[in-house]
Amino acid sequence: MRKLYIVLFFMLSFATIKAQQTTDKKLLALEQLGNAIDSTLFNNDATYFDKAFHIKSFTDRFFIKSDDPELVEFNQGFFNGFSESFSFGNEIIRVSKSGSEYNFLKAYKAKGNYYLLFRLSGDVGINYHQHLIKFIDNTPKIIDSYVYVTGEYLSQTIKTIYNVSVNNRSFLKKLLNVDEINDLKKLARLKKLRDEGKYNEVIEIYESLSKTSKKKKIFKIYALTSAQHLSNEVYNKHIDEYKAEFPDDPSLHLISIDGFILNKEFDKALTSVDNLEKSIGGDDFLEFVRGNVYYLKKDYKKAVEKFSYVIDNYGNFYDAYDSLLTVYIESSNFKEATVLLDKVLEKFEMEKEDFKTVVEETFEEFSKSNEFKNWLKK
Repeated sequence: MRKLYIVLFFMLSFATIKAQQTTDKKLLALEQLGNAIDSTLFNNDATYFDKAFHIKSFTDRFFIKSDDPELVEFNQGFFNGFSESFSFGNEIIRVSKSGSEYNFLKAYKAKGNYYLLFRLSGDVGINYHQHLIKFIDNTPKIIDSYVYVTGEYLSQTIKTIYNVSVNNRSFLKKLLNVDEINDLKKLARLKKLRDEGKYNEVIEIYESLSKTSKKKKIFKIYALTSAQHLSNEVYNKHIDEYKAEFPDDPSLHLISIDGFILNKEFDKALTSVDNLEKSIGGDDFLEFVRGNVYYLKKDYKKAVEKFSYVIDNYGNFYDAYDSLLTVYIESSNFKEATVLLDKVLEKFEMEKEDFKTVVEETFEEFSKSNEFKNWLKK
């Protein structure tokens, strides 16, 4: 009945948070860009977003700089191939078709740089994309994207792939040491093992890496997201190492939530949600995450408060209704459960039969209650 909505790997809502009022013309242009991206992606059109993404500036952030003719030729070939195949917009549309939303939250300036912040939410969970902006010929262009769930800029992720692509070439051996080259070769293996659920093997490979590679975020992410499926001791060890290496990284808050939930440290999970919201400058959609934590904590009063808030402010978000219904049923508040069922029927144009079988299979006590039987007869 209820989709338990825990937060990790959530690779997002229904209302846009407007950028703060400002006289900065660049911010006004950015707000227009953000709204245009939002609306065109909603209509399954990736063209506008992809045109806003400046591929040359993006690849310049990770290309190895050298006068070596072989490397120059390789970079040009990589650029051509990447330009033809890369479409951030189509990837968002693909995820959206499986039940997710991609929403513009705000445009802002921080430490001299301009950004657009988007939220990805739905069946994939929750993730944030902080798009780095550069004004090229007075036009705002996206030149990189910080992905909260991976804890790094997209350019860093692609850089790893780029390095793997050139690892057998003679010019790379001039630029990287042998250990780094060998470690790069293990990346594909790490991904395969993690995807297959072979988490102990991922940790074993991680421990075999050089000291330099162990400090790189891409390797730490593989270790951390595998360790969460092992013992609390192993997971907490990798959380602590990640914190020590990247103490101010915003992704740490997102990553930590799931770990705390798995360890049943619900107050710490709530603190991580607070820290995450603070790091992105506010997002009241996170009340849904808080509601789930309170539900797991069995603080049903608080869970009802949070889910009700989300319903009031994000009325088309079905999971909030689903979650609130579960809380009502599990706390034996059958009267409120039937009132909510009526709202769901009206809001989402559903039939009572849609619920009958599911309730009978999932909530036996509620299905036998007078409240539910009377509701079915209405």
